[in-house]
Formats: sequence, C-alpha cells, structure tokens
Amino acid sequence: MEAEADPARGGSGTLTVTQFDETAGLVAGTFSGDAVNNLNGSRIKITDGQFRSVIYKMNVTTPPPGKK
Repeated sequence: MEAEADPARGGSGTLTVTQFDETAGLVAGTFSGDAVNNLNGSRIKITDGQFRSVIYKMNVTTPPPGKK
C-alpha cells in the first residue's frame, strides 16, 4: 500500500532524530503521524515508528565558471 504524509492531502506527522553519529555514520530516531492513501484517500495512523540508517556521504566538485 502506498501512502504519504503530505500536508496538502491532509496528512501530518513528526520525525525526531534521537541519534546522529557522523563518525560512525549513523542516524536514528522515531516518527508518527497520519498518512493518506494515494489511491483511495483512506487514512493510515502511524504510531511508534522507528528508523536507523547509514549516513552516506558524497563529495561533489563543480568546475569553476567557464570550465567544462
């Protein structure tokens, strides 16, 4: 089931980061809210959601103006 917490569609929610460890490359936290099903408009209540993820770093360099 595809759902989103889009305020424009009536969804709402909170996300709290409880751990941010740049050295270990980890971020973790909790989330909750009301999401709206994209297909039929039904509501889905999310409670006690948790996440833990690896932080990916990417270095991007841009050439100076006029160089390609």
